[in-house]
Amino acid sequence: MLELRNYQTEAVNSLIVQTNKLIKLQNHRSKLVFKAPTGSGKTIVMAEFLNRYIQEAHQNLELPKREFAFIWIAPNKLHIQSYQKIRDYFKEIRTVRSLQFEDVTENQLLTNDVLFLNWQSISNDENIYIKDNEKNANLFNFIDNTRNNDIEIIVVLDEAHLFASKGQKANEFLLRLNAMVEIDVSATPLFNSDYKVVIHRQDVVESQMIKKGIILNPDVEPSKQVSQELDYYLLDEALKKRKLLAEKYNAEGTNINPLLLIQLPNDSASESLLDRVYRDIIIGGLKERNITVDNHKLAIWLSKEAINLEDIESPNNITEVLIFKQAIALGWDCPRASVLLIFRELKQESFTIQTVGRILRMAEQKHYFDNALNIGYVYTNLSKDIIQIVKDDMDYFLDQRAERIKNYSPLSLQSSHINKKIIRNRLNSKYKRILFETLENKIDVIKYEVGGKFEENIEKLKNHFIEIDINNIQIPIPKDIEILELKEEIIRVEIEHQAKFAKTQNELSILFKQFCWLNSGEFAKFDSAPILEGALIYMFEVYFNLYETTAIKIMLYPSNQQFFIDLINESFVIYIKFLEIMKKQTQRKVEKLSWDVPEFKIYNDKYTLYEAPAHVLNPTFLSKRSEGLFADSNVELEFIEYLEQHKDKLDWWYKNGVENKSDFSIDYINSKGETSLFYIDFIILFTNQTLGFFDTKSKGSDPEMVFKHNALIDYIAKINRIAIGGVIVKENGSWRYPSLKIENNYDVSNWAFFDIVKISK
Repeated sequence: MLELRNYQTEAVNSLIVQTNKLIKLQNHRSKLVFKAPTGSGKTIVMAEFLNRYIQEAHQNLELPKREFAFIWIAPNKLHIQSYQKIRDYFKEIRTVRSLQFEDVTENQLLTNDVLFLNWQSISNDENIYIKDNEKNANLFNFIDNTRNNDIEIIVVLDEAHLFASKGQKANEFLLRLNAMVEIDVSATPLFNSDYKVVIHRQDVVESQMIKKGIILNPDVEPSKQVSQELDYYLLDEALKKRKLLAEKYNAEGTNINPLLLIQLPNDSASESLLDRVYRDIIIGGLKERNITVDNHKLAIWLSKEAINLEDIESPNNITEVLIFKQAIALGWDCPRASVLLIFRELKQESFTIQTVGRILRMAEQKHYFDNALNIGYVYTNLSKDIIQIVKDDMDYFLDQRAERIKNYSPLSLQSSHINKKIIRNRLNSKYKRILFETLENKIDVIKYEVGGKFEENIEKLKNHFIEIDINNIQIPIPKDIEILELKEEIIRVEIEHQAKFAKTQNELSILFKQFCWLNSGEFAKFDSAPILEGALIYMFEVYFNLYETTAIKIMLYPSNQQFFIDLINESFVIYIKFLEIMKKQTQRKVEKLSWDVPEFKIYNDKYTLYEAPAHVLNPTFLSKRSEGLFADSNVELEFIEYLEQHKDKLDWWYKNGVENKSDFSIDYINSKGETSLFYIDFIILFTNQTLGFFDTKSKGSDPEMVFKHNALIDYIAKINRIAIGGVIVKENGSWRYPSLKIENNYDVSNWAFFDIVKISK
């Protein structure tokens, strides 16, 4: 067994005392918070807590309960790592039996059992862990049988801030589990409690388990840039720092090969276009320095790439650089990681605690004579006056993918799609003319041919306080900022801690592309940003006789940017009016498609998990409006709850989308006489195979309600199967819908009652 540090022993003692206090209360779901910084060995502390608590509880006559089993829940695959650590910890003393779900053979947990579960695996009713089966072997049956044998449950919620406190699903699951004590374990807990155990970072530093702090962009100097792009310069500096640390380890007489971590810009789980650009830049730059995957000096850990990761945590592993995404930050221990290079997008201004925490562990759990080895080093191209250090969020780790149930039978419904090619929500070739007219009206300039009076236009531009004579564009990045305690905070970068680097023409081109991307408004950015980019550059040619290199410098100069942002926005107002005219002049062509519930859907971070076993896509994601409010409206959520209450009468229900070809819609003529699409909220298949089409409304809420409903009645009459549907409202606690066409959107007196039991017979 490992020998605990003093602060770890004190934490174990405190956890035992606080747990006993909660057990004596004889309540359920009592919350104990264990706050421990990254690198403090919280898993080892919890292992020793389990060991001692199991032994001491048996002998503590003051406790109303003295027999316990434990359930350890962690997000992603962190539960496997914890399972292995706890199992190894108890190899010799065997006071605890570490189990995974498949290891439970007695249909219950026994005293001193610790069951390790993955949060995503149990947060879905379709999962075998909690789904009823013929052997009656599911988690909740295990728990009931355990309690029937007078064994109480204590739950350990590892990395609790990432999952256990969020959303209805988490609360409902923990409520069903109904443990006597819930122990939230986290470096950044969300819950507060009167029962709390804290390991202070300074105690961990003094015990030489973690580094004394980090330095952001140490010794970066514009004078050393030598015409390099900033990203290449920072890569060089990070590599030099890694090499220097390797030499210092060697001088200390220890065989450690420090690791440089390089994080791609985008924080989402999947690779973005910018990620791929940076990936190619980094790999190309490393190849020039003889660091490649072929010679094993480079490792890659991305969603679809895992190269040279075997044994990478070993102190003297040959790998020098690891390219990664946000998702490796959780639970990954590599004490030799010493340098971190973080590339950020233009709009970003934050790091996460857990990511930076990857370089805080001491390689041998001791400090060195050379203090340079007791510090972590972070390099970044982030250019902000304010830097935020934030907690990780579960959105970084979840692949929000829902898949269609396996016993789905095709519907082959006819769905409508309007061909919008002529009036797509994007900039087109007509935009350039509108931009030019906007400029002319804004500063009274004239479009000249070659040899025109461009100087007069330039003077008018200067009269609007636009700087013209710009030698270079500088980007200020933070320099030599010491961060001693890694916590959620905002750091203001004072002028003396800024280093201003000149941007190369290639970097300016990239920045200008980002500028146009960010200022494309509500138009489709992929199509519109290049149009905006070309129009702005050509504008400088024909009005000011200034070409691309100079034009980009002028538009990106900090004090000039707002003028051009305003110009763009003013031109968009006119362009939108132009599109409206085009829409009226253009006959919208309706295309008919065969439709079925999609085999899978990917949901972005505007959606959250919701418990809905009868939904045809598994798991269920609903849009999130605010804390505790799901779906697009209250009435929609109430309808979902009603469907779930009667799920035994349904084969499935489906929450439809409203924007893609894969979403179900019918065409109708709206109140303006235009052809529009009606995306019905819900498609329902009852157990008797009746098909339902229902769209939730409030009385009088939608001026198009009559036109939409009547078009749906016509559609139902044409399909070759038994179907019902219409707009549906909740009136005096009852759901009602019109089975025939309607004349207004407020009188529901003749509407039918929506009785699922009756419909499904």
